[in-house]
Amino acid sequence: MHVVILNPPNVDEHTYIARSADRWPHRVAKGRLFRNTLFPKYPLYLTYAAALLEQHGFEVSIIDAAERNYSHAETVERIARLSPRLVVTEIAEPSRLTDLQTVAALRAATGAHQTLIGPHATAFAMPLVQESAAIDSICRGEYYETLLDLACTLDRAAPLAAVRGLTYRQDGQPRSTPDRPLLKEIDKLPWPARHLLDPHRYLMGHYTYKPQLLMMTSIGCPYQCIFCIWPKVLYDSGKVRYRHADDVAAEVEEVVQRWGAREIYFDDDCFNLSERRVLEVCDAILRRGVIVPWITEMRCDRVSERMLERMRAAGCIKILYGVESGNQEILDNAKKGITLEQVRRTFKLTRQAGIRTHATFMLGLPGETPQTIEATISFAKELEPDTIQCSIALPYTGTEFYDLARANGTLKVDSWLDFDGELCGAVEYAGLSKEYIRGSVNRFYRTFYLRPGHLGRRILSIRTWSDIERFWHFAKGYLRRFS
Repeated sequence: MHVVILNPPNVDEHTYIARSADRWPHRVAKGRLFRNTLFPKYPLYLTYAAALLEQHGFEVSIIDAAERNYSHAETVERIARLSPRLVVTEIAEPSRLTDLQTVAALRAATGAHQTLIGPHATAFAMPLVQESAAIDSICRGEYYETLLDLACTLDRAAPLAAVRGLTYRQDGQPRSTPDRPLLKEIDKLPWPARHLLDPHRYLMGHYTYKPQLLMMTSIGCPYQCIFCIWPKVLYDSGKVRYRHADDVAAEVEEVVQRWGAREIYFDDDCFNLSERRVLEVCDAILRRGVIVPWITEMRCDRVSERMLERMRAAGCIKILYGVESGNQEILDNAKKGITLEQVRRTFKLTRQAGIRTHATFMLGLPGETPQTIEATISFAKELEPDTIQCSIALPYTGTEFYDLARANGTLKVDSWLDFDGELCGAVEYAGLSKEYIRGSVNRFYRTFYLRPGHLGRRILSIRTWSDIERFWHFAKGYLRRFS
């Protein structure tokens, strides 16, 4: 039985859709200059699903139509030639309409069972099955085992009612089976099926060395940030599940030796929830003796000098910190659970440890005003991270932020395209329009990066050809954004 896993095409020829493996699905404008200077993220979790299916004897193909820039028609034609019996499609808010058009076309062209995955499909499981006759089922939440169970059930031509975590159609009516418990031991997942999707075609924007490969060492986060979609919708649990540190180190060795990785991005929901765990992973890498540069994402309130020193020794060269705002009230409204003083301390300690920093911010959280936006921009300059990311705060469906925005009347959308934290925005407040928020994001980038002092430090940090290449790649991305 052949299974095709699909990351659908881009919404239009002028944008790239960052969807699969992205914690904030959004479109990226290609602009007029350097249209191909994009930073597609490797769809790591699709390759985990593929590996599990392959382990159980299924033939699997992965089609990343967005990264390959396939048209709608070309995507359907390529998949139809594979004659699958099951097509798995990840959908998202900003591309919902075109995603569903693709699913309908695939249903007509292949006759294959069409199932959907992802946070948006989970949040709207019943309405989606009611809305489209082309959708046969939805694997809700964490989909690895549900998808495998679905494939086995279809292969046996058995009733779908026994598949836990599934919303499906029976006798023309949508039905849902009980939720599937989360996978307890994530070490039971086979390593990603990287042979199905060339990892060398992908690159995160804050890379240092190429090729850069993604890995995962844990799943889950116990915190309750109102804007965060994965822990709330995909896992619906504060439980954190860890891989064994030795297994992580073994995979590090594998991606270096087999795939030629010169850098690894640990794509955990939060890498530093436990200091003991961080030390275990670092020690396992050190024992393995394969020291390769790596990057990860961490919280600002769970950092220590010992942790940073061990991470640096094990190869860490850059950390992404979720700062979000420079106003304490905004952070409290978002239930971020950190203080500005903790953020200041963490950035200072990280610099002292010789590790570069990347700070992420979002504008438009509850309570935002023009004054708090200015405070956030000033705070970013005070912190002086090496790089930043700023987005429009987006109330994704299924999050507490979405429920608040609907209840308070601040959700202002005309179509699903507005659910986009890069090009549109979905919330407005008194004295703060969507247009003002979007314009402030662009001004944030300009005023942060174009300061003479910052530019000077970036230029003086160039030491190698890789530094020159990275700086030029970054510059092209900046010019594309504003062209």
